[in-house]
Amino acid sequence: FRVNKNGIKFDTNLVVTGDMTADKAKVANWNLDISRGIDPRPKKRENLNKPSFRYCMDEYLKKKLTDLTNDKNKKQWRSTLETHICPSIGNKSIDEITSSDIIEAIRPLWDTKRAETGRRTLQRTAAVFGWAMAHGYRSTANPATWQGNIEHVLARPSSVKKPKPFESLPYLELPEFYAKLHAINSVQSLALRFIILTIGSRIGVAKSATWSEIDLDQGIWRVTEDRMKTDKLNTPITVHVERVLRLAKAFDKGCGFIFPSP
Repeated sequence: FRVNKNGIKFDTNLVVTGDMTADKAKVANWNLDISRGIDPRPKKRENLNKPSFRYCMDEYLKKKLTDLTNDKNKKQWRSTLETHICPSIGNKSIDEITSSDIIEAIRPLWDTKRAETGRRTLQRTAAVFGWAMAHGYRSTANPATWQGNIEHVLARPSSVKKPKPFESLPYLELPEFYAKLHAINSVQSLALRFIILTIGSRIGVAKSATWSEIDLDQGIWRVTEDRMKTDKLNTPITVHVERVLRLAKAFDKGCGFIFPSP
């Protein structure tokens, strides 16, 4: 019997007892343990009722995500836990995880001035532990609570200063700036002209625009929802935008991107 799943590598010989029903039941119990993030080996299997954090997270999200109506929020709930929490405690027993484990997992968010993301991640982590406690999988206090717990170690998210953004260009200086861009023949200058002309598009979305999104016949740049943080984007292609697109053809490398890396 060999399995490599949920971070558990289990390789053992099944001793056939002659009782087919009992042998099948043993294998079924092993598979059940592994599906819940529990190592079936006796020395590592302290309690069948204490599954891993990842198992509890998946079970909690089955219900939580049905309560959410915004697709962006649904993605954020899972992605923040998968990115910041699961790598360090995903396969740990839900009953063994301490506040120190949680702090170690989220401290990098405070260190990189992303404390607000850390705050949301902490709230979502606490919700998973709350679900586990309600189902009898954890007998001690919630290790991810802020008040009376992690607040004594990490600074308040509101007190962590965010990196200062770049200063914006005064709008009265934009014509002169655009004229300078117009005189530069490069993919970078064309990309920046495209961003300026398609007001409302995000820089990352504009930089990674593809030719398949451009409909010159209809005069529309169509961006699908999977590339947007909000709903899909339909931007009119003006005469000036079309001129930029035609100039960009000279830099086409056949990769599909309108503004490929030099």
